[in-house]
Amino acid sequence: MARVTRLEFRILGPLSVWTPQRRAVELGARKQRAVLAMLLLEPGRVVSVDRIVDGLWGADVPASATGTLQAYISQLRRALEPDRAPRTPPAVLLTQEPGYLLAAAGDRIDAVRFTTGVEAARAQRDPERAEQLLTQALANWSGEALADFADETFAAAAVARLNELRDGALEDLAEIQLGAGRPAAAVASARALLERRPFRERSWAQLMLGLYREGRQAEALAAFRQARTVLDEELGLPPGPELTALETAILQHDPKLAGPRSPLVAQAARTAQPARSEDAGTDPGRKAGNDPGRLVGRQAEQRRIADRIEPVIGIGMLLEVPDSWDYRFSHALVRDTVYGSLTRLQRARLHKRVGEALEAFDRPDDPEHLGRLVHHFTMAARLGVADRAVRYARRAAELAMAQLAYDEAARYLESALGALDPTGPGAAGERGRLLVQLGLARRAAGDLDGTRAVLDEALTLARPFGDDELAMDAATLFGGATLWTWRPYLTVDERMIAILREQLDRLGPDDVYRRAVLLGTLAVELYHHPDREQGEAHAAEAVRLARGLGDPELLARTLNNAWNVAWVPQRLAERRATTDELLAIPGLPRTVEVMARLHRMITEVSVGDVAGFDADLARAVRLAEEIRSPVLPAQVRYAQAGRAMLAGDWEAGERLVGEAFALQEHTSLWGTQWIRLAMLYTSRRFQGRAGELRDELIRSRTCSSCGRQRSWPRASPVTRSWRGRLSSAGERPASSSGAGTSWPSSGPSWPPGSAHPTPGSCTPRSSPTPTGSRHSAPAAPPGAPSGSRWPGWPRGWASPGRPWSTPRPRWPPTAASGPPT
Repeated sequence: MARVTRLEFRILGPLSVWTPQRRAVELGARKQRAVLAMLLLEPGRVVSVDRIVDGLWGADVPASATGTLQAYISQLRRALEPDRAPRTPPAVLLTQEPGYLLAAAGDRIDAVRFTTGVEAARAQRDPERAEQLLTQALANWSGEALADFADETFAAAAVARLNELRDGALEDLAEIQLGAGRPAAAVASARALLERRPFRERSWAQLMLGLYREGRQAEALAAFRQARTVLDEELGLPPGPELTALETAILQHDPKLAGPRSPLVAQAARTAQPARSEDAGTDPGRKAGNDPGRLVGRQAEQRRIADRIEPVIGIGMLLEVPDSWDYRFSHALVRDTVYGSLTRLQRARLHKRVGEALEAFDRPDDPEHLGRLVHHFTMAARLGVADRAVRYARRAAELAMAQLAYDEAARYLESALGALDPTGPGAAGERGRLLVQLGLARRAAGDLDGTRAVLDEALTLARPFGDDELAMDAATLFGGATLWTWRPYLTVDERMIAILREQLDRLGPDDVYRRAVLLGTLAVELYHHPDREQGEAHAAEAVRLARGLGDPELLARTLNNAWNVAWVPQRLAERRATTDELLAIPGLPRTVEVMARLHRMITEVSVGDVAGFDADLARAVRLAEEIRSPVLPAQVRYAQAGRAMLAGDWEAGERLVGEAFALQEHTSLWGTQWIRLAMLYTSRRFQGRAGELRDELIRSRTCSSCGRQRSWPRASPVTRSWRGRLSSAGERPASSSGAGTSWPSSGPSWPPGSAHPTPGSCTPRSSPTPTGSRHSAPAAPPGAPSGSRWPGWPRGWASPGRPWSTPRPRWPPTAASGPPT
């Protein structure tokens, strides 16, 4: 029996997907979300790959478009069906020739519910029932349709159609309200529409007639003059004959304008303004008991509030929530109109009152509740509640970090920094600590540029005030567990090295924990420095101190530092021992375990332990599925790609490379484009198709900053083997399988991107390592044994003047065919 998804999809506002538990689904980056948006615009119908690619990239389609799209689809499937077992067919996002299909019932998509509701209302003969259907249909809207893709070509026609249907439905609703003797409600509906669509004469007519029937003739005539001015100034047109005739009828008090009358409700409408909207002014898509239109009040105030808002309920601006004392606005437009009529101070007071009401619900570990508290107290921060905004934001960030939701944690910390009172006591230190926390979140999310920015600001705050604790926390931020050094190739930060050495000198003899942290971080910073060997000694000392303290978290950190510092060929045995000790630590965090297994996989293939590699890879794949940062899952995909290529499955290998690149391109990690090129070159070279990469290889030489052609980098992972070949791009090996060819003199490295200059610039970011000093070297990819002429190793690299002495065995050993030994 086919599975039916219970997810709810929304495009009548910002794109979002919600679980039955009212939790938002994380949909990834913009282009990945755009794929889902295109499928939601045509639910139940196949959207071709060509149309999706055209919608994503237009005329600038990259060579990797198909692979990238496959990666987006894979990530969306994982997000939409997180509990789907491996190798189980997807039930929501299906592959059907010639593209993809979103399998969701119409009642699970807000746009379908809206369209169906409007059609049913227009077919209804009973005005009361028609009004009910229209109100329900319009309640599906929470903003402009596909608000986050309004500028995209693929959305233009559908958005225009939905907007027109919405505008017509609002006018139908106002017409029914006028006929039912509720002119005030019709006035509110007409005004709400005219704020967005000031050229709709039917709405101007409804506004004028509603005002007139409320006994507000002067305002009705003023509305006509406003309509005439708008039409004349914006379109150069006079009002149409129907609008002009209505003005004349109002001036003459034409009896035909009379209709059912209702009491004046201006005072009642004003009482709605200070009502306690739980999420006034926030994302209209948020529900789960915190709908933006929901009105809340403390129990002691319920009777007073009920007495004041009874007239507002009578005119249809508010609705009662069944079986509760809660109320909600009848429509998002009504809510937005009321909220927009408040002054900035009134809004802040409203948010403060709502935040204080929410504090009565003691749910310190509820992420959604904390998110609402952060929002309201941040909006009211200038009214003396900035400390609460910061406190709740910090707690929400801690929970998000624990759930590996690093982007979300970063957003909460940015909110805290925005709310912090800079004039308060100890504000500089508080800001510095928040910056360090933000740096940790951004680093985990792969945002290196953002991490460096907050790190620099934190150090700038700490040093003038002599805040050694803050300075150490900031300086050691990049010393946490990493897959490899965060510094781009040959980059040395002398300022950071000086700060770390200064902090070490200022430590007391008993401060063993901090000494271990500083030594490990300094060791990593010295990796590209002439004092790299001193860095190895620092790393060893940090591990020794951590063992002595018996602190598993500190030991894991320092062992990771030691592995990164030992990333040189002659340290293979030390690296294996380091990862074995690291993986033996009980209760290892998932991210650290994935890093350690990826590290050990490199040493396993270097000694031909393919079974060990496969076991570590399988475990890393399972763990990566639980990590909501793109960095490590991307590296696991690259490892899977290497394993597929080892088995000779080039198609699967290239698909996995595409998925990995799609994940990693959303980060600011250095070298992402080179990793992809390295892996693809390996695959195409073995298949005798390396010439297909000619144009992309040439483009990779162009500096993105100045447009000049770079010289071939000395250790470039791909281009070096193409010296002298690009002039004859059609040159191919003798066999399409790779048999009869020889290894290129240099090429990809593993981990991909670990040994090449920083892409996109003509010069290194700092002075390169002096001639004669040791450099880090790339290890082989999965399956390449120690000593093989893997393309990333320049000959004789092991140490100055010492070539590799191990005989070069066949690689890949399990491929159906490959290069000769």
